[in-house]
Amino acid sequence: MTGGVLLGVLDPLVGAALLAIGALVWRQRSSRVGVLLLLAGVCWFAGALVPGLVTLHRGALVHLLATYPSGRTRGVTTAVVVLGWVLAAAGAVGGPWTTLAVAILLAAIATARLTRAAALRRDHLVPVIVGSLSYAAVLLLAGANVLADLDADLALAVTYDLVVAALAVALGAGLWSAPPTDDTVADVLTGLGSAGDRELVTHLRRVLGDPRLTLGYWSPDRATYVDESGREVEVPADRARTTITQGGSPPAILVHDPALLEDPPLLEGATAAVRVTAANATLRREALDRAERLSQARRRLLEVADVEAQALTHRLEDGPQARLRAASQALAQLDGSDCADPATVAAVRHELELSRHELQELAHGIRPRPLTEGGLALAIPQLAAASRVATDVAVDVGRLDAAVEAALYFFCTEGLANAAKHASASSVRVAVRAEAGAVVAEVTDDGIGGADPHGSGLRGLKDRIEALGGTLEMTSPHGEGTHLVARVPTDRRTTG
Repeated sequence: MTGGVLLGVLDPLVGAALLAIGALVWRQRSSRVGVLLLLAGVCWFAGALVPGLVTLHRGALVHLLATYPSGRTRGVTTAVVVLGWVLAAAGAVGGPWTTLAVAILLAAIATARLTRAAALRRDHLVPVIVGSLSYAAVLLLAGANVLADLDADLALAVTYDLVVAALAVALGAGLWSAPPTDDTVADVLTGLGSAGDRELVTHLRRVLGDPRLTLGYWSPDRATYVDESGREVEVPADRARTTITQGGSPPAILVHDPALLEDPPLLEGATAAVRVTAANATLRREALDRAERLSQARRRLLEVADVEAQALTHRLEDGPQARLRAASQALAQLDGSDCADPATVAAVRHELELSRHELQELAHGIRPRPLTEGGLALAIPQLAAASRVATDVAVDVGRLDAAVEAALYFFCTEGLANAAKHASASSVRVAVRAEAGAVVAEVTDDGIGGADPHGSGLRGLKDRIEALGGTLEMTSPHGEGTHLVARVPTDRRTTG
């Protein structure tokens, strides 16, 4: 096959490929890329019919390569596209110099797209970057062929046709493989909104291909924007600043590469991610504030209840118990006198003693006097002395908040009661110590184990200890005894 025949076959095939791929892309994707491929095909055949239009298809190809994958012109891209069409229209009269100018323009487009594209776009821009450089190379060779009289017209014409055909196939296939659309870009970036501030910045830098990207939040106290580390955010002259509004919340700013302004979908995705992160951070802060207020309210309730218990204990001791003691003393004076029936006196004395004992037990259950007077160091040894199980005690703490002392005292009371009633223990150890901003109480017995962690007594103790910001843990394997541990913060510890 001679060169002329080969070109006679290739030329219409290339034009047909441009039209077919353009129509397919436009029909299936409703994309401007399809329209530009169709336009390139029309110009290709127009150049075959009208010699003065032989280079016009270059304008459509420059337009396509400069705006792929959206096909939209904006900012500097508009000027590039206009220049491409002007050079293409002047190609027939400008000769090799316009060809070289188009080659340089295409190389500049490819370089700019490669260096300025965000990471999320870069993989999908491989076809357009490679296509731009390949097309620029063949145009450069074509221009050099004429200027240097290299006599390679046929080889370059065949190469030119093959490059244009390959370019149409590559761009169509690249668009067909679903490059990131406006919506998918926004979705990818918005998905980063679940990250924290520092993690979000790291992801944005990677996805947008901008290692200097900075996120700043408004600080009312400092009247400026600060980053995730609390440093003031500055906007250098070579950077762009985008303000992000967040409803009623203070605004944030994104300091980024100015190239991001030329890709609105990416910029909107980045700002959406910041909005989501800011909203999540606000919700987290509100949840933590509510939890803290609830914890403080629970603690105040315990403290009020403990104060009322102390007051009730004092009232019982100063009121009913004091009167019962006075009645016992008066009854003792009647004992042995002629006017008193000994049996009646004995019966009344017995009832008085029972009443006084019951009142003492009630007062002890509300808040024992040793706990009020001497804290855990005095109350727990007395508690252990009254236990039916041999108990070893080690208390190494001073005075604590009344609510903390009460919670740990009743924790030890419950532990000893369980060891005596249910565990069949022969010995128990009770230890209370200070440890890294907390006080830790432990009750360990050598009983049968298998204690129920959901028993009413332990459940009530756990609620009481957790209301103080503490924790209660139990291990009770069968046959190996029971080990209870209560840990309560002592940020409000008093002096001993």
